[in-house]
Order: sequence, then C-alpha cells, then structure tokens
Amino acid sequence: ARDLDALNHYLARVPARLMRPAQALLLGNGTLSLVPELAALSGSLLTVEIDLAVVDAGVRFFTPAAPLAALTNWSLIEADGKAFLAASARRFDLIVVDLPSPLTLGEAYLHTREFYALCRSRLRPGGVLAVQLSGGLGGPTRTPARLVAGLRASFPDVAVLDSALADRAFAYASDALPFDEAALHAAAAPGEPRVTVLRGPALARRVAGALPLTLDDLDLVLRRGAERLRERHF
Repeated sequence: ARDLDALNHYLARVPARLMRPAQALLLGNGTLSLVPELAALSGSLLTVEIDLAVVDAGVRFFTPAAPLAALTNWSLIEADGKAFLAASARRFDLIVVDLPSPLTLGEAYLHTREFYALCRSRLRPGGVLAVQLSGGLGGPTRTPARLVAGLRASFPDVAVLDSALADRAFAYASDALPFDEAALHAAAAPGEPRVTVLRGPALARRVAGALPLTLDDLDLVLRRGAERLRERHF
C-alpha cells in the first residue's frame, strides 16, 4: 500500500491537482487504486483496462467496490489501450499511463515512440501525458532514459521528476506543460526525502545518447530478459 501510494501520487495525483483536467484517461491501473481520487480531481474519468480479471482482483484486494459504485463521472472500458486510442476520436486533458514495464514485446509496444505519438494525438491543447519510468534515471541504455528519449522524440516539452520515496522517476509530456519545475517540487509527497526535477537542456544532457524504443527496435526486451535470466539462475 505504501508503494502504491507514492507511485499514485506522482503518476496521477500531482498532474491532476496542478491542472484539474476536464477529461482524464487512465490506461491500466488494474488495482483501480487511482480511480476514486483521480475522478474527484477530474470532470470525467475513463479507465481502459485489457483484462477484467485484473479489475476484479483490484476490487477484491485493493479498492472496495462501494466507493467505485458511487462515482458518477467514471466509466470503464475493457479494451487494449493502443487499440482504443487508435480507434477513438475522443480527446483528453490528461492521459495517465499505468502499465507494466517493457519486459515483453506486448508491453514494450506501449513504451515506444510511436505509442507516445499516438497519445499526443489524443490530447487536447495543453494536455499532459503522465508516465512512470520503471526506475530512476540511469545510464543511456537503461529503461528510464530510453523511455524519456521516446517522449522527447514525440513531445516538445518533457519534465522528469525523480522521487526517492517512490524509488523511481516519472515523466510529464506535453506540447507546453501547464506547470513548471517549482510547482512539481512543491507537490512532493509527504515524507519525501528527495525530489529531483529535470527539464529542457538539463534533461537533454541527462539522457544524452539514449535511443527511443520503436516498433523497429525493441531490443530492450531481449536485454532485460537476459539480465533477469542471469540474475535468477547464474
């Protein structure tokens, strides 16, 4: 619960509090732990989840059904996130991507430059895409830096917040972010020991040499798989 709260804070609570979206989209979040608060901070909230068995587990173990049933501005669609975005004409002020790390080919697609560009096409002017980066910013070949490279290839304005409390970094991408670095620092979670915010030239220097994941280059899946195999069995 502690880990979920810190992740939820930076992934969704921070951008939603800073911009109060009229229309918000949540991709994933099978625990539904983000839904009650994000719905309260938004005019309307749509969740797209590919597996209703995951939603059922979320209701049973993480988020009680009663508060969800009381929400009048929340709806749930069972669908693949990328297929929904490709087919839908709806536009959103905030898109929150709460999806697994790119450990398989299917998951990796949802972290590619092409997927981020698809998300951008479904944002309203001034809209924000929020993504958790599966760890703290490391070297240019590591997952977080490569995801940031994909975001920077797809959006003109990207900020990255690295949280010691959440033990990972988060990215906010937009045509023009409606909040600045000072606002992100001020929105730090209670008990946060250290937050670092990078944007513009400072962020470019930090991820220099990192290559985006693309549909033609999902090598990260093989690299991560080989690392895990080695760590667990050798």
